[in-house]
Amino acid sequence: MADDKYSQRVRGKMASTGRSKKADSMRKMNSKETLRGEDHDYGAVFVEGPTSVNATDLEVGENVELGSSKPWFQGRRVVELDVLARSMNCEKCSSWLRLSDIKDEVIYGMASFLYISCPSSACQHISLVPTGKKSNGKGFDINYKVCLAMINAGMGPSHVNNFLTGCNIPPVDASTLRKKQKELAPVIIEAAEASCKEAQREELECSECSELEGSFDAG
Repeated sequence: MADDKYSQRVRGKMASTGRSKKADSMRKMNSKETLRGEDHDYGAVFVEGPTSVNATDLEVGENVELGSSKPWFQGRRVVELDVLARSMNCEKCSSWLRLSDIKDEVIYGMASFLYISCPSSACQHISLVPTGKKSNGKGFDINYKVCLAMINAGMGPSHVNNFLTGCNIPPVDASTLRKKQKELAPVIIEAAEASCKEAQREELECSECSELEGSFDAG
């Protein structure tokens, strides 16, 4: 019969009562929900997830981050204040929404949709609030702006994400930037060709208007 002080098991091995108590206390500490407030606390644990999101309804792509893996209150965001202010009303009862009532966030590149619960106890409807503009039913404008800025600065997706990570802003998936770059390529080429033609036209006009004068000394 085993001695009482070796009546507990730790990692499959017999352990003394004192070591067993320490192991139990460590398990309790690790099981607690620890949410730290550091600026770059990327390793924080978030146990209780907010309202779940149906990915099939949102047509989620590779660049979308769902659920509680990255809580909405961590890091910084790029927000268009005018768009956010005009969207902070309940879709059902038109009550004013509060950012403190955010239940979930779905990130689309540099923008996101916020799921905000109505503060009215009689409503409790969850509204979908965008953080930026969307033109012609396509993607968020900010994602196209980031791609244009990346091209103008001569940068690549890795450089952009290194910069965003340094600012504690959720990085953009590289596939998203490449996709936007392909969409913008015809527009950029067309604008470059138009600019070249305009420069040629102006140069031709200047050459036609200028008259060269020469003086000759016959001696």
